[in-house]
Amino acid sequence: INAEYGVIYYLCFLITMSLLNNASLSLTREEKVFLIKLHAWSLNSQVIEDIDEALDYIERKTSGAAALVLTGTEKFFSNGFDLNWMASNKERVPTFLRQFANLLSRVLTYPLITVAAVNGHTFGGGAMIALAFDFRVMRKERGYFCVPIVNLGLRVFPAILSIIKFKTSNTAMREAVFLGRQLTASEALQLGIIDECVSGDQVLSRSIEIGNTWAVKGADRVTLRSLKHITYASVYQELMEPIGETSFVPVLGQSKL
Repeated sequence: INAEYGVIYYLCFLITMSLLNNASLSLTREEKVFLIKLHAWSLNSQVIEDIDEALDYIERKTSGAAALVLTGTEKFFSNGFDLNWMASNKERVPTFLRQFANLLSRVLTYPLITVAAVNGHTFGGGAMIALAFDFRVMRKERGYFCVPIVNLGLRVFPAILSIIKFKTSNTAMREAVFLGRQLTASEALQLGIIDECVSGDQVLSRSIEIGNTWAVKGADRVTLRSLKHITYASVYQELMEPIGETSFVPVLGQSKL
């Protein structure tokens, strides 16, 4: 009976996974690691909804030891906010920013050990998502980590920077945000923004290795979530506050925030 139940559960798992494969992302499992692979390079409302759906599945439909890895495709981890979409959907921007802040707070306190497998360029909103993860492994030979707010002349709501302030040093904040520098993996490692930089063909395997190593910590999800909520209480509170007035300057042809 147990064997039959296991087969049925596994088949149901595969069917559910296929439902989550779409234009934005795919969700698979590597041993004890749930792997979300982003197919969409830029972030808009639909992409955020799809990420939330994947997180919902993992959290509500599974139990036991597990970890989460997020990665991108080709040369991008995430190219940041889709500014073209935002310029064409101005009335939806406040809702989108609320979605994004909610996603950051959710990832920050997710009840599994989380790893961002930064396979390439990581700009703006993508960089903030990476910082919400417990570990960050970045491709050594190609790709930049950048928060180009100052370069694009944008005004953003304060809470969106709270995660950067909490997860990095004052020096890293200066280099990445105030100067808007495009940081290489080596520079990001020196500044403490990422935990490891490895060859491009090792980013995902190393991230999955970290996830499998610490997946046991996700067996008690109540405790792990509680510990994260306590640790990131101030950031979480800021992210939950009303967004207020925000101005985005449409930069057609660019989507690096």
